[in-house]
Amino acid sequence: MNTPAISVVMSVYKEPEEWFRQSIGSILGQTFTDFEFIIINDYPERADNHRILAEYARQDSRIRVLENDQNRGLIYSLNRGLDVAQGKYIARMDADDMSLSERFEKQYAYMEAHPECVVCGTQIAEFGDAAIQHHKYNASDYDIRAHMLYTTGVAHPSVFIKNQMLQESGLRYDERYPYAEDYQMWYALSHLGTFHNLNEIGLRYRISHQQTSRAKKLLQQKTAQSVRLLFIRDWLRSLDCGSFEYSAELSAKQALTPILDKVSFTDSFYQYYIKTVYLTHRSNQLKNFYYGLISGDFFRLGLCERLCLIKHLFA
Repeated sequence: MNTPAISVVMSVYKEPEEWFRQSIGSILGQTFTDFEFIIINDYPERADNHRILAEYARQDSRIRVLENDQNRGLIYSLNRGLDVAQGKYIARMDADDMSLSERFEKQYAYMEAHPECVVCGTQIAEFGDAAIQHHKYNASDYDIRAHMLYTTGVAHPSVFIKNQMLQESGLRYDERYPYAEDYQMWYALSHLGTFHNLNEIGLRYRISHQQTSRAKKLLQQKTAQSVRLLFIRDWLRSLDCGSFEYSAELSAKQALTPILDKVSFTDSFYQYYIKTVYLTHRSNQLKNFYYGLISGDFFRLGLCERLCLIKHLFA
C-alpha cells in the first residue's frame, strides 16, 4: 500500500447521523484525493455508529474505522488515530463540521511550499442553531503567536499538522488539558516550526448547544488558562529584560521600564497580552486575578514578570 499524502483523523461520538454523514461526505468529496480517512468510533454502544461507519468503509477503501472498547473521550481517540496515521500531514476533522471541497488541495499546496510550517489552518464559516459573531484568524506566524497569548490562534478542526514533527517528538494531545487539548498542542508545536492560516474559508464550523465544549465550559476555561500562562511566560522571557532591584520607593512604572522599552504599544503581542488580563479580570474581584489567570503560579514567576502582570491589570 502506498503511503498517503494526508491522514484525516476524526472521532465520532453521539453526533446526529445527519451531521456526521455530512462531515464524512465533505471529506470524500475533496478535490485532493490522496488520503487515508481514520475514523475512531468513541461510542461503541451505539449501533448506528457501527452500521454507518461500516457502510462507508465498504464503499471507500480509504476509510479505516477504529473501534474503542468503550467511550474514552476525544483526546484518547485522537491520539489513537495519530498513532496509526501514515500520511505526511494530519488533517483534523470533527464529526459535526463540513470541509469545503478544495480545503485539502489548498492546505497541501501551502505546506509543501513552506516546509518550515508545522500547523496550517483556514478561516471558518460558522453555522448552526447557536452561531456567534464571525471572527477572522490571523494569517502570519507572528500574529498567530501573539493571538495565543489570549486564546488559540487556529481553528482546530481546520488544521493540517506536519506528521513528521509529531512522530519525531512523540507529541500527542495531553490528557491533562481536557477541552483545551488543541491549545496545549499548539504550545508544544510552537517550539518546532511556524504557524499559518490561509485567508480562505476551508471549513464550515457548526455551533450547537449540544457541543461538549459548551457543556464543560468551566473546565475548558481552567485548562486554557494554564496553557495561556505558558505562552505569556515564553513571551516575557523572550524580551530578556534582565534583573533589577525592587523597593517600596521604586514605582511600578520605573520597575517595568526594561519591559516597556522593548514592547511597542501597537505591538500584537502587547495588545493580546492586555486582552488576556482584561478577559480574566472583567467579571471578577482582584483575588480572582491570582486564581483565574495564573491558577496559583503567580508567585513562581520572576519579580519582573509579576510586576508586569499587576501593572497591566490596572492599566
